[in-house]
Amino acid sequence: MLGTGGVTGSGGTTGVAGTTGTAGTTGASGRGGTTGTAGIAGAAGRGGTTGTAGTTGAAGRGGTTGSGGSTGAGGADACQRGQVAGNEVLIVGDSYFPAAGSALPNELRRLAGGANYRDVSVGGTKMAAIAASYTRNRTPPPKVVIMDGGGNDILQNPGCAPGCAQHVQAVTDARNFFRTMATDGSVKHVVFIFYYDMPALKAGLDWMRPRMAAECQMSSVPCFFADNQPLFAGQDASAYTTDGIHPTAAAAKIIAKQAWDIMVNNCIAQ
Repeated sequence: MLGTGGVTGSGGTTGVAGTTGTAGTTGASGRGGTTGTAGIAGAAGRGGTTGTAGTTGAAGRGGTTGSGGSTGAGGADACQRGQVAGNEVLIVGDSYFPAAGSALPNELRRLAGGANYRDVSVGGTKMAAIAASYTRNRTPPPKVVIMDGGGNDILQNPGCAPGCAQHVQAVTDARNFFRTMATDGSVKHVVFIFYYDMPALKAGLDWMRPRMAAECQMSSVPCFFADNQPLFAGQDASAYTTDGIHPTAAAAKIIAKQAWDIMVNNCIAQ
């Protein structure tokens, strides 16, 4: 038989929880070390005494200005004078030169300060004869030739239309004349004076003028073409000729001045 269970013992009394201890008084926070008085701000160090600016050096003198290059040939300043004697200038041509008492060559001589230019021009000569006159008068050897030509090649062939064989021959003779001067070697400059308008010869002169100018330009001896036509453009021929062909003394001086200006500007026989 099973025995009766013993009496269940009562649980021990629950002990009273211990009194919660009062938290310790929070200690006053320790005083930090006395706040140091901020050091007196050091006086800003005085910058070094401002140096006196160095005396401004005198500006260096620029290099000596170089001499400008010599003015090209033909410039008046570069012109070497006294290189051609008066008798080394030869005038060859037709009656355009001896007209009006040789007013044209005489004015050229005057403008040149009395230089004794040699004038061997002969009235009535065609271009081939003018070239031959040059060849006959090469003593002393000329350095400058002042010439005209072609007018009588027109005048003496009245039935010849502009550009006819005689006119073409005159241009060819001029070309050969330039070649002769180049071969001779003494001539350094040529001044080719070409006629103003002449009523009886105008058509032939108009044809010949540009062709003679071209021959002058193509010459291996420097040649300067002095075209007289613009000098008297718009005037009646009676104002500048004595007979429709030959220049008056006043016109001859104008023509001489045109040629002389070319000579001055290109340092020819100065």
